[in-house]
Amino acid sequence: MRRAVVVVVGAALVVGLAACGEKDGGAGRKASEPPRVTLTPTVTPSTTAPSASPSAVAEPSPTPSVSRSSLKPSAPSRPVRAQVTVTPVTKGGRLVVRGGGAAQEFAVTLRNDTRRDYARLAVGLAMEPSWEEGGPADWGLRAERWDPAAGRWRAADIVVAGDVAVLYQTVGGTALPRGTERTVRYRIKATGPRPMGSTWLAVYAVVTGLPEEAPAEARLAGHSRLPVDINAR
Repeated sequence: MRRAVVVVVGAALVVGLAACGEKDGGAGRKASEPPRVTLTPTVTPSTTAPSASPSAVAEPSPTPSVSRSSLKPSAPSRPVRAQVTVTPVTKGGRLVVRGGGAAQEFAVTLRNDTRRDYARLAVGLAMEPSWEEGGPADWGLRAERWDPAAGRWRAADIVVAGDVAVLYQTVGGTALPRGTERTVRYRIKATGPRPMGSTWLAVYAVVTGLPEEAPAEARLAGHSRLPVDINAR
């Protein structure tokens, strides 16, 4: 009987410690930690029949077994921020640029369906460098933006970098109140006849006019990309 009491008290103590650990762990977890994984234990009951003897000793509860297939990450706690819709449009759904050939035109539409009025929003163009089959410098890519007020094409920048540099180097921009949209015309041409390759032109809606210390996430309002074939046969 004395052994049975010890076992029951020990089991209660383990359950109490586990409950306290879960409570303290949830309160002290930092926002930067990855979401916890919920383990769903599957208890396998004992197949041994209880002894009919009045002096039988209480047996401890069976150890739970965890099924790995039941591991599921918890849902993210932070909601997805509404973004400006960026829609690049071109004939055939992609740009086909040949060195020395005619400039290929495309349009970018910014649609503000958020609850925010943007005082200054600009289009930023970016492309990642390609080290295997040449890159933007070898292709001699040049971008231009149509200026409707002046009635002429003006030079536009393509930021070549595999990071957030475009969010800091894009300047200019005009207001885009909520519920409105704006379309900007661009064209690209290549002066280098070689090499040949395929890439992506990243198109960003960039919040401009911010202080230098403003983080990248404060500068990004939306983004999309457009496939580009260089010197395709």
